[in-house]
Amino acid sequence: SPAEFLAPPETADYLEHCRELPAGLNPVIAAQAQKVMGSDKDPLARRAIVLQNWLQDNFTYGFGHDWAGSQDPVGEFLTQKPPAHCEVFATAMSLMLRTQGIPARYINGFVVVEPSLAGDYYVVRVRDAHAWVEVWDGTQWLVLDPTPPAAIQPGQSWSSWFDKLREAFSYHFRFLQSLNWKQALAALWKQKKWLGLILL
Repeated sequence: SPAEFLAPPETADYLEHCRELPAGLNPVIAAQAQKVMGSDKDPLARRAIVLQNWLQDNFTYGFGHDWAGSQDPVGEFLTQKPPAHCEVFATAMSLMLRTQGIPARYINGFVVVEPSLAGDYYVVRVRDAHAWVEVWDGTQWLVLDPTPPAAIQPGQSWSSWFDKLREAFSYHFRFLQSLNWKQALAALWKQKKWLGLILL
């Protein structure tokens, strides 16, 4: 059965760890989570998705804000709504869920959206780095992403075209490196009469 391939249920200690909150957490985080997520009588997964959608719909993705200089980045994000990158969205959602007693964890990785030139693998670039959230629903971890979806679409700028050109060069260069040049030249030499005609 499919269940035999699932990871074993998380331990109570680990789930408790995924509910921990930092000391001195701004109370606006819990208040806003309660306001958005509503009653704890609703299914946990539904409440988490409501929070995810609220963050996607009410906040702007962007760079340039001085998060390093902020004493309370998540409180500032929720109250002042400056443009933020995925790490801020994921941190805010994780903390908001935890204030409601819901085990949540912050995940870092890559969102891969660009197929290779040959289509047999995906290209992973630094710009594909991303952060999202996983929520324990009682039996499994649900993957949720509070960052606005438009922020993780494939690039359409000139730099993305340059990246595609570079990928094409890299792909063909790897092919040329794997070519047995002696065999290739021998095959060409066998066709020398045709080569002469082509040169004429």
